[in-house]
Amino acid sequence: MPHLGPVDWIMGYLAVLVGLMAVFSLVWWSGLKPLPGKVGSGVKKVKKFMEWK
Repeated sequence: MPHLGPVDWIMGYLAVLVGLMAVFSLVWWSGLKPLPGKVGSGVKKVKKFMEWK
């Protein structure tokens, strides 16, 4: 095991954070739209929903 400095810890933390955000956004989008190819309609749904709220 190499010794981890503070920069390594920060980079690792950021990598984990970005990974979690990517997974969360994928789950959120897949829950929003039935098919992967319909990102545009998903965005429109979100905009309509935001305007309606």
